[in-house]
Amino acid sequence: VRQHMMSAYDEFEQRYSSEDDDGDDDDEVPGILKVDFKNGYNSTQRSKMLSQVEVKMPRLLRFTRYCYAQVGRLVFMYKGKVVQVLDSKFGSQQGDPLGGHYFALSIFDFMEELHAAFPEACVSWIVDDLTVSDKQGQLEKVAKFIAEKGPAYGLFKNETKGEFYTPFSARNATFQPSATITGRYRYNYARNGFGKLLGAPLGNAEFEAERALDIAKELTSGAKHLKRIQDAQLEYVLLKYCVCTVITHLLRMLEPGTVKGAIQYHERAVRTQFGRIAIEAARKQQELPDMAWEWAQQPVAQGGCGLRCLWTEAPAGYLAAMGAVARRATKIHENTGSKAADTVRKWFDDNREFESLLDQMAEQVNGASEHGCRGDTPNDKLCPSLAALEKMPRQFQMSEKLYSARKWKLLDEPSQSDEVRAFRLSNCQFNAGAWLNCIPTLHKFKCTTEVFKVMLQMRLCIFLAFSKGVETCGCGEYAGPSFWYGWHWCTRCGKACRNRNHNRVRDIIAEMYRHLKVDAHTEQKGMYLQLTSYNAYKPADVLVPGSATATGNAYALDVAITDPTGKTAIGRHSHRQPLKAAEIRHKEKMNTFQKQKALTGGEIRWEKVPLVFEVTGAMGKETQKWWREVAALEKKQRGGDMTSRKDRGLDWTFSANGFASYWLQSISMSMARTQAESVINFINKNQADGKLDVHPDINVN
Repeated sequence: VRQHMMSAYDEFEQRYSSEDDDGDDDDEVPGILKVDFKNGYNSTQRSKMLSQVEVKMPRLLRFTRYCYAQVGRLVFMYKGKVVQVLDSKFGSQQGDPLGGHYFALSIFDFMEELHAAFPEACVSWIVDDLTVSDKQGQLEKVAKFIAEKGPAYGLFKNETKGEFYTPFSARNATFQPSATITGRYRYNYARNGFGKLLGAPLGNAEFEAERALDIAKELTSGAKHLKRIQDAQLEYVLLKYCVCTVITHLLRMLEPGTVKGAIQYHERAVRTQFGRIAIEAARKQQELPDMAWEWAQQPVAQGGCGLRCLWTEAPAGYLAAMGAVARRATKIHENTGSKAADTVRKWFDDNREFESLLDQMAEQVNGASEHGCRGDTPNDKLCPSLAALEKMPRQFQMSEKLYSARKWKLLDEPSQSDEVRAFRLSNCQFNAGAWLNCIPTLHKFKCTTEVFKVMLQMRLCIFLAFSKGVETCGCGEYAGPSFWYGWHWCTRCGKACRNRNHNRVRDIIAEMYRHLKVDAHTEQKGMYLQLTSYNAYKPADVLVPGSATATGNAYALDVAITDPTGKTAIGRHSHRQPLKAAEIRHKEKMNTFQKQKALTGGEIRWEKVPLVFEVTGAMGKETQKWWREVAALEKKQRGGDMTSRKDRGLDWTFSANGFASYWLQSISMSMARTQAESVINFINKNQADGKLDVHPDINVN
């Protein structure tokens, strides 16, 4: 409807600006009529609804008659006594899941009559909200049609609501709409535009920008109350899923330049709340450093915390929506010959501003596909030209490419050390940070506030609170950046969480196999000739029988966790090559196994499968192959059965309702939580005498 009016207005403006048209014919002025019906749901005729059900959905007739063929009674009680009884004779009942369908069926004939009477108008129904775009002369007739025909269907215009708007009011300040519309039928004249149409303003550019900002303020107003929850993990989940998404519909409805103010306000609100969640109140500065904030806005799979960069998404969202409009208009015109749909589609073919915006997006998205991959899989060009607008991809596809290019730009930032760059690059790999997707409704996905804050700080490479107070570790190593970021206590310190982290991951993997009804055993002895630190032959972490493997041979799984920021990894360019640290550790494991195999004369009939994770939770490339094999085993066992854990009576959350999401999140959360717990413990234990220092300046970049 919005596009139909804009298209009609562009055509009108060209004629109005020409010398041979004085523009005095107000009937030709394009506009929109927004109609609000009084108590629409509860006023429609049930007889019309039942007749439509009988014709169009006969299998539903018996159920519909059971619900609506007789008069219902609404009983009001007070202090245990009946005080009022009302007969329910009209409309569909509140709470009926089919209520919207029944409403549409009740007024189906009215909708058809309206369309037939005004074939060139663009008519849109959003349940009981009607919007019509046409010339003012025709809209007078539409208003009359509604007033005369509507009551027979239970449609009574609300006398105090309903609006008329035309873009011509911005061009001609003296313009007054038809007295028939505003006087006789009582539609308010929205001179600057509608405050909301499908949740977004419609009007002149200045009005839309102001209203978009007001909507952003209204929708983010609740964010300041997150602190009342007093649980950092829950606050983060609500911030990510409820606050960060509240204005995304504006990005699809309005041009990118129009929503700048709304995005700026929304971003400031989200950044303030996330800074409070991620950083301890004891710090002198709770504002996130710029680089940490930019990373936090990245999707989890692209190294961030999923808080979204709306500056990046706005053009993609708007153009994806316009592409969907063009596809729908083309399809409707081809199937029905609709003149309104044809008018909408033609708008795209002759709009220079839209074409310029499309070209800019094509350059960014296609450029990211061709030049910005560097370790990602290159793709064909995603964003089409104007001539192929119907092939416009979804917003997610374009945003993914834009975020990928943004990721490499952030990684190329020269002010960060190679160690920080290596850690952040590792954060961008498969399953790194999956714990950020966890919903803490299950015990295994929960963290205490202090632990979750440390997890966020480590993820974003922010100096940890009180880490400056550690001069030496109990293992004998002296303080340095690996202490301040927490990396030292993940894999390097033998007194920290190295073994505990390893064992927890091992146990989750074994639990996963048992869930698949595989007789997997942990700490299977007698598998290796290699001696452990306690002078015993090293066992297999998890032994998987050949019946559950792709090769038919038993797998001896060997879990290992490695650090991409270590000297060896950095020397082998782990800050430039993804998963390099995991690759090094995997080769070391296999080389040791090959030596053992040579000592036995090659008679080993089982296969060693190292499962190497980086401290970020990222799976090495070989480990990913193992995971795909496990996923295939689960799919084979399940067959055609449902994939939902909820429907199968298993533990689930809305972000972990499938086999893969549940177990990947379990592994990731276990690693991140164990490491954070260890960091807190050892920072506390190793504080120098007289020092309990909070970093005065957390801007690590």
